[in-house]
Amino acid sequence: MIKKQSKLIKSLLILATCTLASCINQSTNIKSTLNAQTQYGAVKGVERNGAIEFRGIPYAAAPEGNLRWAMPALPKPWEGVRDASAFGNACPQQARFNLTDASTTEDCLNLNVSIPADIRDGEKLPVLFWIHGGAFVGGSSNLYRNDKLANKGRLIVVTPNYRLGVLGFMPHPAFTNANQLNGNYGLEDQRAALKWVQNNIDSFGGDPKNVTLAGESAGAASICMHLASPEKVTGLFHKAIMTSAGCLSHLKTVDVAEKTGVAISDALGCKGDNASVLACMHSKDQASVEKILAVQGAYADKNPLDLIPFAPVVGSEHYPNATIPRSVKTALDSGQFKAVPLMVGGMTNEIRLYVGYWWQNWKAGKGPALNAESFNTWLGSFYTKDQVQTIASRYTPAEGWSTESAVPSALGSILSDYNPAIGINNCLYLQTTNSILETAAKHALGIPVYQFEFSEPNSVVNGVGIAEPYPDFKLGAVHSSIINFIFPRYSNTKQINAPELSKESEKLGNDIVNYWASFAYKGQPAAKGLPAWQPYNSGAKPSVLNMSAANIHMYDAETSHSCKFWKSLYPGKLDKISN
Repeated sequence: MIKKQSKLIKSLLILATCTLASCINQSTNIKSTLNAQTQYGAVKGVERNGAIEFRGIPYAAAPEGNLRWAMPALPKPWEGVRDASAFGNACPQQARFNLTDASTTEDCLNLNVSIPADIRDGEKLPVLFWIHGGAFVGGSSNLYRNDKLANKGRLIVVTPNYRLGVLGFMPHPAFTNANQLNGNYGLEDQRAALKWVQNNIDSFGGDPKNVTLAGESAGAASICMHLASPEKVTGLFHKAIMTSAGCLSHLKTVDVAEKTGVAISDALGCKGDNASVLACMHSKDQASVEKILAVQGAYADKNPLDLIPFAPVVGSEHYPNATIPRSVKTALDSGQFKAVPLMVGGMTNEIRLYVGYWWQNWKAGKGPALNAESFNTWLGSFYTKDQVQTIASRYTPAEGWSTESAVPSALGSILSDYNPAIGINNCLYLQTTNSILETAAKHALGIPVYQFEFSEPNSVVNGVGIAEPYPDFKLGAVHSSIINFIFPRYSNTKQINAPELSKESEKLGNDIVNYWASFAYKGQPAAKGLPAWQPYNSGAKPSVLNMSAANIHMYDAETSHSCKFWKSLYPGKLDKISN
């Protein structure tokens, strides 16, 4: 007995006095090494911010040395122990909004794995696979600190890079082959990373049979595409969290999007038959990464009404696509939709972020005015002529346009409630969920959905989502504002240096992480001490969880965002909204 007590006292003294790094090495139960073995070679991680990080691990490689417009190949094995202490390269992209980082490196198919610092040998923890956003032309896994999700959520967090823009989401007649792998290479990269998880994550303490996809904006839209292609992702994931993406948003078919591809190849000087065009586009001498990105940016500038010119494309009857055989709507109508538990939602003031960009352009003399005189003109850019006055009458403040900030605030609210131009709006989120549940009931799929809305008015946006000069109107919970609450100090840059959250905001972030972790563990976001989150039910109100630092509560999002009003204007697009 004395011997046992002495051993227990010694263990307690170790835990009470050692540093985190030395505790990892001294406790016999806690993981005793920073090394992990993948099927391609060993990697050595590093302890950062209280988590063990493995960064820049190759999950795919360029086939025959050229990754352009080709399926990802298996990475080459390495000898010895690979240093995994630093992030790998971000995929090629231009800097955007005077804020984000640029990259011209094509060798970018790498991922990061973060694990709890106190993970114990033999543990198998749920895996959260985060797909970054960035409108399919920007972003990288290197912008995120995963330690909060790893430690507080006790999750294995995986964040991959994937090809973007012209190099990742542009079909072209020259790319078509017998398998119809035309465009969507970025999605194929994501699936290659998911296959890597299945084959390797157990070495990091992860459970390959319990993988949750999570993503925001383009990352969430990517998840929509995977859900609509169940035969392509069998066994790769088991739950999904989608933030700020309406799955029913219209996507181009291959034949339509190929016209953009031809315009790009022409601008690169790559003309002739398909073989000649393909050889030219693959040639790094004739088409450097810098030139490709410049042509991509010029195309976007010349086609401002094509809001997302480079995005996933879906197959059609005469133009099949092996990556996404069908649209989300077709998948739902036919029951060809992956049946997994879902968490779906967005931000209260999604589009105020973009209104902030337009405000900046106006103030800099680079864009149209954003004031009372131009309000109806702005509405006419998104809605039909006969709808403008009806919408303006409903959303004009009672006090009128008494302040300059009233116009951008109102425009942001309108576009965040519903707009037909882009799949980032609250009524479309509800329409998507209603359609999913209708399909689940019709085809007996069994898909529980938990709907949320992030509404924190004091979200950190200035310096994170938007650069100086900062707008002089209240931004609130705009597009991507939730990220900073989950990934510490997210700044949209590799510096990861956003201001620390306030005490109240930090608590809200912890609450969200607890909900996410519960969902990742058991498919139900039920965390101890937090308000009950009921599954979404279109026939019951309230049925959406509203998240703010002041009050987490169930509420009626459909009424709050005037979805019945929008249904009256767009009955064909919002037909699942209740009457």
